[in-house]
Amino acid sequence: MPRRNLKSKKKSKLRTRRSLKGGRRTSKKSSKKGKSVSASASCPDGMNKLKTKSGMLCVGKCPHSGGPIYYNPSTDKLVCKWHGSQFKTSGKVLTPPAYTNLQVKKL
Repeated sequence: MPRRNLKSKKKSKLRTRRSLKGGRRTSKKSSKKGKSVSASASCPDGMNKLKTKSGMLCVGKCPHSGGPIYYNPSTDKLVCKWHGSQFKTSGKVLTPPAYTNLQVKKL
């Protein structure tokens, strides 16, 4: 079995990372008037806005493994997409595998 050149393998990974990084959108969006508006104006770094029945929340990543959190309106719970941990809208853990509370900020 022929050996691959490690340098070329590292370069291809680096190119992939750069292309992914370059393809992502930044948090700033331009409005119709041409002004720059921040997409997460009142959420701290590392937190995302979610609209719930009780209002808007800034939600961090899952404390179990860093997975993204979404809001389930039928159960009125915050849920991790990766492993299914469930949290109250206050951030309290309801269902494992997460064992620490979720970071939540009300807007």
